[in-house]
Order: sequence, then C-alpha cells, then structure tokens
Amino acid sequence: MHSKKFSARLLSPVFEEACVQGLNKYGKEFFKLDKSIGNWFKYVPTEDSKGEVNIWVLNSTNERFLKNVKKNILTDSEYLKNLEKIFLKEFSSYHYLAEKTFKTNYENKNSKELIKELSEFNNQNQRTTCIYNAPIVVLEVLEQILYSKMNNYEDFLVISTVAIPSPIKKQKKQWKEIIEVAKKGEDYEDKLTEYWKEWMFLSCTDVLGTPYTIEHFQKQLENDLKKDIKEDQTDLENQRVSKIIEKYTSLKKEINWLRRWQDYRNNKTEEYYSQFQWFRPLFECVAKKLNVSYDELLMLSVPEMIKSLQGEDYTKEIKIRMKKGFTLKYENEVILYSGVKEKDIIIKEPPKRGALQGRIACAGYAKGKARIVKDPHKIKNFQRGDILVSSFTSPSFVPLIEKAGAILTDEGGILSHAAIISREMNKPCIIGLKNATKILVDGEIVEVDANLGIVVIKK
Repeated sequence: MHSKKFSARLLSPVFEEACVQGLNKYGKEFFKLDKSIGNWFKYVPTEDSKGEVNIWVLNSTNERFLKNVKKNILTDSEYLKNLEKIFLKEFSSYHYLAEKTFKTNYENKNSKELIKELSEFNNQNQRTTCIYNAPIVVLEVLEQILYSKMNNYEDFLVISTVAIPSPIKKQKKQWKEIIEVAKKGEDYEDKLTEYWKEWMFLSCTDVLGTPYTIEHFQKQLENDLKKDIKEDQTDLENQRVSKIIEKYTSLKKEINWLRRWQDYRNNKTEEYYSQFQWFRPLFECVAKKLNVSYDELLMLSVPEMIKSLQGEDYTKEIKIRMKKGFTLKYENEVILYSGVKEKDIIIKEPPKRGALQGRIACAGYAKGKARIVKDPHKIKNFQRGDILVSSFTSPSFVPLIEKAGAILTDEGGILSHAAIISREMNKPCIIGLKNATKILVDGEIVEVDANLGIVVIKK
C-alpha cells in the first residue's frame, strides 16, 4: 500500500501490514460493512515526473467504505455510539498491553517467550490499527452531512474547533506545570518521567525513529527555567461555538458527534504513536536476538519477526526494504512485498506548473520560501516564516508548523491534522492541493492567499 522510501508517508510494516490485516479481519465487524473490506483493495503504484513512486489504494476503495459508513450513520441511530464503544475498548486494551510491556524486564527472555509476546502484540495491534481509522472515516462522512445542511463554510470552521485541549495545548500545559513546580524548588521528577513517557515519541516519524530520552527533557527544563513563563491567552472558542450551535438546533446531535470524534482523532489516535514507544523494550530485545538494528527490525511485519525467531532468514528482505521500501497487495490475502515491481508501475504525466487551488483550512496571507517536507526530522535549515509544503502533517510536524508562515498539503479535509492545527495556531493553511509537493520546488518563493485558497509561484 505504501512504500517507505518512495511514498511521502514514512511508515513501517509493523503499522501498515497490521492495519491492512486488521481491516481485512475486523473491518466488516467493527464498521458494520456489507462485505469484507479486503474485497475492495486494489493498489496502483504510480511514478511521477521526478521518478518517485507512490503506492496508494484506489479512491474507489475509500468511496465504497465511506458510502457504507454513511448509510449506517443515516439509518442506524445507535451506530456511532456502538462504534465509539469498540474504538475506546480497543485503545484501552492497547494502552494496557503497552503499559505492561514497558514495565517488563526483557534481559533474559528466550525466543519462545518473545514469540508469545509478539503474537499478543500482533493480535491487539491489528485490532487497534483497524479501529484507528474510525475517526478519519466518521469525520469525513459527518463533514459531508453537516456541510450540505449548514451551507456556511465559516460556521462549519468554527464548530469544527476541538472541544477539549488538543495534544499541543495539553503538552504545553503539562510542561508549564513542571516548570512551575521546579521554580518553587519542589520535587518534579515524577512529573517529568510521566511527561517523558507521553511525549518522547515527538522525535519520531510515526513508529520509526529514536524517541527523546528523559535527559533531553531535563536539559530543556534547565534552559526553560531561565526564561519567563508566557501566560496563556484567554480561549473564547467555546463561546463562539455555542453561538453557532444555537443557529443550528436541528443539527445539534450531528454537531456534538462531529466534535466528539474530532477529539478522538486529535487526542486518542495520537496515543497509538505515543504508546508504541512503550513496546520498544520488546522490539529491541527481538532485534538483539536477530542481530539487526531496531530500525532494520521495523522493516519486517510482526509475523515475519516471529518467523525470524523460528529460524527463517529475512536479511535480504530487510536490505531491499531499507533501500527500496515495501508494497502491500491484496490477492485473496494480504501480501507484503519488498520493493516495487516495475511491471506494476503506471507512469503519470508531470503536473503543470502554475497557480494551485485548494480548500481553505485557515484564512490568511503569507509569502515566503517553499520548503518541501517529507520527513520533518530530516529537513535542514527550516526558517521562521518558511512555507511548509507536505503531503500531510502529523504530530511530528508540530515544531515546524510553529515556525511556518503557512501550511500547504496535498491531502486532507477540513478536519485533517493540518487543518485543525492551523486554526489552533492561526496559521494560513490550504489543504487538498493534490500536487503541491510535485509542482513546487524547494526554496522558491510562493505567495499563499488562504483567503481565496490560491498559491502563486513568484518569479
């Protein structure tokens, strides 16, 4: 489905293979679909003008999935309530297993014991990555339903403001509390440890990468203790939302569900990547047994890790995937390939340069240097005021977003990560540009008019 090297998404088979397997096994049950979602899978690798390969699921897969969920929402008054129960249950089970793994000593674990724990993780990971998609799918459907009935884009933007603190606000609040305790000369070690457990994943790109150490945050604290604490500005969003909701009393139920699922998307699903790092002791032990690095191990799916511990050799597959990525296909079953087969690639015509048009996520204007970002941790010399251009954004992009003059994304709807974060930070943002990362050249000057949803390349 996605290629590690060639796709804009830098993911691991540990997530991707589990997600596809999970959707295939549990999608019909969890989402109340007409048929197994595996029957809809079709992957089409495409090569663009720069010779990069992107491997995506055909849009018809998403369309059929969304159509099925939309029908359920409109015809079953208990559908969202039941889906919410499944969502919270699976994330709770994932949290419990992660907490248990984090506290386990793996020093003397043998292969048989590791296989048992990997199997337990794999089962829960498939279930969690399957239901992980629920907020994404539900929000897209609710956006269609609500926007068609409200027919007021500005009102919709206001009601789509998150109902509870976003991860950014939550992180800043917790950090501020640690600073205040430290300035009083009181013991802050427990608070700092809990903060580290929750936020160490911010140095990672999804499941890949090395998490921050607690020493990193200790050093940051020492620096921040020398600075003044900035007071939070009064948040008037809830008052604005209340006034808007009063205008649409007949849609109150749908609006409340939209805001609820938006909270899940921005807070709950982020827990997956946060708590994935709690499984690191298990994966590091497996990597040591197999004599590979942690990053090399994450080029295998969990079933392949188990087979490796049983004696199968995946050295060749790891080397290929580290260089050429991986592909997932559905051929009566989910199959994980190493690299991309040339015969599967469809050559796409290069997109034409010129003004780009997308959807307004947050109004405003900015002019600056376009910076094409695939991996936020590998971008060099990103300056304050630069225009962040990416296929999508995720929590690992936040430090760059804070510096950016504006945000441009190929993908995403009005409830995507980039859209929500841009409104929270009041950054001009245009989403759904489709080919911004292909058309724009890193370093060239662009003018972003997020009042009209237009990006102009300046000569």
